[in-house]
Amino acid sequence: MPPAFATGGFSLLQAATGSWKMSFQSIHFLLFLPVAVGAYFVLPQKMRRAWLLLASYYFYFFAAPTHLPVLLCGTLFTW
Repeated sequence: MPPAFATGGFSLLQAATGSWKMSFQSIHFLLFLPVAVGAYFVLPQKMRRAWLLLASYYFYFFAAPTHLPVLLCGTLFTW
């Protein structure tokens, strides 16, 4: 069990330091995926692309926080 669940809390510092990461096998991803997909279909058509972008940032931040600046720069140059 990740330390965040053992202590009953979670912080962005834990994610940034790598003490808790999201992977495809984690409970966090199991909760994240239905919320992300469900929100996609509930949101109006114009907001769906922005939602997917934010959900992707969230996922990649918790998977590898050090890669977030690369993703942000890539978005700025290609959006």
